Amino acid sequence: MVIPWTKGELAACKPPERITVSEWADRYRVLTPRLAAKPGPWRTSYMPYLRKIMDTWIDPGVEEIVLCKGAQAGASEAANNCLGYTICQDPGAAMVVYPTEDVAQWASENRLQDMIKTSNVFKGIFRERESDRLELQFRGMYVALTGANSPASLASKPVRYVIFDEIDKYPAFAGREANPLKLGRERTKTFRNRKLMYISTPTLETGNIWRMLLGCDVVYRYEVACPRCGELFPLSFKDICWPKEMTEALRDEEDITARQRIISQVEDKAWYRCPRCQCHLEDKHKTFMLSTGCWVPQGGKPDKVRRVGFHWNSIYSPQVSFGSVAAEFLRSKDSPEDLMNFVNSWLAEPFRDSVAKAEPERVMEAVGTHERGLVPDGAVAITAGVDIQKSEAYYVVRAWGPGLTSWLIEYGRFDTWNETDLQDGLRAHIVEPVFRFSDGRVCQINYCLVDCGYRTDEVYDACVVYGDVLCPVKGSSRAMDSYYRRHMVDRKDRKSQDGLVMLEANTSLLKDFIFGRMVKEPGSRGSWSLFRGCPREYAEQIASEHKVMVKTKSGEVRHEWRKISGHGANHLLDCEVYAALAARMMNLHYMPTEEERESLGRPQTEEENSWLDSGSGKGWFS
Repeated sequence: MVIPWTKGELAACKPPERITVSEWADRYRVLTPRLAAKPGPWRTSYMPYLRKIMDTWIDPGVEEIVLCKGAQAGASEAANNCLGYTICQDPGAAMVVYPTEDVAQWASENRLQDMIKTSNVFKGIFRERESDRLELQFRGMYVALTGANSPASLASKPVRYVIFDEIDKYPAFAGREANPLKLGRERTKTFRNRKLMYISTPTLETGNIWRMLLGCDVVYRYEVACPRCGELFPLSFKDICWPKEMTEALRDEEDITARQRIISQVEDKAWYRCPRCQCHLEDKHKTFMLSTGCWVPQGGKPDKVRRVGFHWNSIYSPQVSFGSVAAEFLRSKDSPEDLMNFVNSWLAEPFRDSVAKAEPERVMEAVGTHERGLVPDGAVAITAGVDIQKSEAYYVVRAWGPGLTSWLIEYGRFDTWNETDLQDGLRAHIVEPVFRFSDGRVCQINYCLVDCGYRTDEVYDACVVYGDVLCPVKGSSRAMDSYYRRHMVDRKDRKSQDGLVMLEANTSLLKDFIFGRMVKEPGSRGSWSLFRGCPREYAEQIASEHKVMVKTKSGEVRHEWRKISGHGANHLLDCEVYAALAARMMNLHYMPTEEERESLGRPQTEEENSWLDSGSGKGWFS
């Protein structure tokens, strides 16, 4: 008697299809509008560079795949396709490791379960009732999702497949345990047919993904074909171009709104230059370029390949235009933190530790032609900065012209043994001094910021007495997105100080400004100059700090200005920071040149032409 088999038994005996991961994705994968920029059936032809990456997952000779990529370049979805193929075609215990458990929970609900529930191929395979957010159960296997900060989850399950996502954001240690990458890898050592995938945008050259990429047996770069000459080349930022006059306009422009307008024009007009035939390529050519591209191994390819690396940037993404890459660079280039994000997330390159640093000799190269104590003819205002110490104070006096061109005209120190000495010193060196132009005109300091981080009450008292010139300031110890913040001073015991404003200065951003201007030719627009014969002691204090990259406990990488060990005091650098902020408080960065005023089509009146004359009772020096 023959007993007929049930449909379930027949389905269980059905051999897996003979298809690749990319073919499986094209046949079964569906993207939803919730997270996909282009929802609907998956099409590998939309991002053809992902085909070889996904198909390498089933190469029997490859154990490890390293993906060093730009942001939003398709790597995570490619990894999900590899996982989906594994569930359907070659089941085995799997683990996906995210930077934290919170990210793992989000990915489970919004990525993996979204993929499983929208693709019919998983019907009858996914056991939803037996699953939870961090462990998905399937017929013949499970998928554990965990965070790199959870040593218990990493060390508790034997698995055949492991996908490590965003590994440069992992903590150095999983609690008190070893490196999370090593813990995860240990879970696979009993499986001869194991597969491990490492995915991340890079951070530093010492970061996880870059070190792993360099350790691969072979590294591939995707090269595209020029539609004009047919030659192959990798997409690189150095070949993205935009009109030269826009770069010059942006360099001379200080107004934020005007700069954003110029950047928007760059985004519309940028193009890609073929490095072979120099022809102009536009975004409309990218589809053809990607479809005719191929992965090219860098260097020789060994006979036996166990670890394969793939390296590509965000320029390859069909959703990223050449103009958007150019615009992002222009928005990021003046801020080290933003520039690091651009290099890491857009270009998929490690950020080299080219920190801001100036030796005293480099500072001395900023010496100009003006004499100490004399105001250059191009100046429109004078500001000062004062750094208060226990028994002395340091000060810097700087003149400013259009484009925030500046000239050091005086610096020094005075004693501050008690409150009276402090006020007398501020009056004698800041409030009362008179400075002269070469033609005999006289002027005084318009605005001065005085450090109130030390001897705070005495500084407040002095700023009340000389409130028309002095304002208290304090360097910020927290991250800020602007040059300063205003705070009202609340001292209930002294009613005379009601309404006194204290400024919180973004010292990091202001030091970036100073070091950035230092490289300009002395006297040129936007330059930062010293007077002739400036002593070396001044330069040594300006060069007493450098900007370094530090990694926080949470794994975040950021830049910080720190004092160089063994160097002298940094009081005059602090004074320069406050003098620069004072210039911004006076809105001097909006001050146009005479040529710019004439370009507006309105001739100058005799009254406007004499605005520097303090005797007229008008203008900046009145």
